[in-house]
Amino acid sequence: MHAKSLIKETDRVIDLGCKKEAWPESDTVVDIDDYSEYYKSINPPKKFIQADACNTPFEDDEFDFSICSHIIEHIITPAEFLNELSRISKSGYIEFPTLLGDNLIRGNETEHKWFVTVDDVAGKLIFTPKVQIIPAIFTAREAGFLEEIFPNNLTTAIYWEGKIDFEINHDVVTPPEIPKFWKVLPKMAKILRLLKLHKSY
Repeated sequence: MHAKSLIKETDRVIDLGCKKEAWPESDTVVDIDDYSEYYKSINPPKKFIQADACNTPFEDDEFDFSICSHIIEHIITPAEFLNELSRISKSGYIEFPTLLGDNLIRGNETEHKWFVTVDDVAGKLIFTPKVQIIPAIFTAREAGFLEEIFPNNLTTAIYWEGKIDFEINHDVVTPPEIPKFWKVLPKMAKILRLLKLHKSY
């Protein structure tokens, strides 16, 4: 991954919203849930801070590089989070699902609050309220396999320095009427899983 090559050996690196999957390159990890015992037990151990990612206890520019993987789509107040992220870190990596990936994966229907896209011309992130357009078909494990084959179709990744430009659009988009084919796909996938004809990765 190119982003990892941007991290210098002397950089202070923070991973926000990491759960038990913090990048090995990070030395400080943050989550709203308590994973302190887990991060004490790994080798080498990491400094774990339990905190709301929108309101952290860190100083301005305390970190050289921040990692934010699949968290911004969950945040109710993304403006607060991105302002906090650029306050405590000088640069960083942000990863989030594409609109297609967000729709296809089961569990995202209620967990995710926003669609996130990138305006390449303006150089900023665009947030719009999450609306389920097509029925979710794949489990998270199956999506992991698909992501290996179609990495640029299910996730988007950006690198930022200094400041994160963004726009919050609160207008809810009304999804179009979907063809009946999409409506039956989840039921077909469920039947295949029950018959064990569909390999679960």
